[in-house]
Amino acid sequence: MSSFLQRLLAHPAREAPVTAVTAPTALTPWLPSHVGEFIREEDVSAGKLLSLFKQAFFAVEARPDDCLLVTAEGGMSLHVRVDTGRKLLMFSACFELQAAAPMEGKLAFVNVANDTVIFVRFSITDETTLYVDYHLPFNGGVTPAAVIAAVRHMGRVTPQAINELAAPGLF
Repeated sequence: MSSFLQRLLAHPAREAPVTAVTAPTALTPWLPSHVGEFIREEDVSAGKLLSLFKQAFFAVEARPDDCLLVTAEGGMSLHVRVDTGRKLLMFSACFELQAAAPMEGKLAFVNVANDTVIFVRFSITDETTLYVDYHLPFNGGVTPAAVIAAVRHMGRVTPQAINELAAPGLF
């Protein structure tokens, strides 16, 4: 090691006293600042996700069918559902397509978007609806950070793909 590094590392002002830290005796509730927190598989529910999104300061609304309507940071609205049978968190959004736009153009956009954007899946459900979805598995559990990152990423990637890849007059 160079003498410069030795002097830098041995500097008394940089040496902090070492104190013992004890582990908490009780489990603490989830807070957004806790790294490594985990939502157990059996605890994943619409109610738990509602609490998670509120703590992360997302605009969120509970729907009667255990669906959450979450507004991503860019303003895009996402539906979030928990599929307990398949152990999936399902994120989806719908966009209105112009009825007068040719179906060939709509399908061409979907094909290019699916080839270009790996994170989400684009599909046409009818002549005027573009459906975009993403599924996050929670088999064994999931971290709150993964759920929040999925919403943020989908809320950023989807409008960007629409703006960059869609032909004029499609939306």
